Amino acid sequence: MELRQQSPRNVLIYYYIRFSIAFVIELMIASGIIVIANYLAWPIWTVLTVGALLAVQLLFYVVQPWILLKYRYYIIADNYVTKLHTFFFQKEVIVKLERIQFLKRKTGPLLNRFGLCRNSIVTAGEVIELPLMHIDKTKELERHCMNFLEKVDTDV
Repeated sequence: MELRQQSPRNVLIYYYIRFSIAFVIELMIASGIIVIANYLAWPIWTVLTVGALLAVQLLFYVVQPWILLKYRYYIIADNYVTKLHTFFFQKEVIVKLERIQFLKRKTGPLLNRFGLCRNSIVTAGEVIELPLMHIDKTKELERHCMNFLEKVDTDV
């Protein structure tokens, strides 16, 4: 079970839908600011600044889902779970299974539509958010952790 695993491909569609909804909300707010700027005769640089910020945000929303899919991994081993971020700065978080206090699983309407879960591992001092994964993988992770924790006799 020590393979480097990614989120499934339909996570990319989920991220694009989620970021599209966020961009529509930001577009409505920016439109309100532009209408107020025209009504109150603010200088043109305010409208241009809002437009530039929207363009940067759109670029961010187009690129970020691809980065989140391609450069985030997790590894489920026999006695530890690892989370990897390999874009620009590389970050690796390793959690021993005996340190786990409990696992959190979050879903929402859009996540349920794609059969995905947002998973967190809670230890005594921190919360480790894993990349999005299928519900089946989540249940497999929970089963693996609970089977391991039944054998451990230490108290965390």
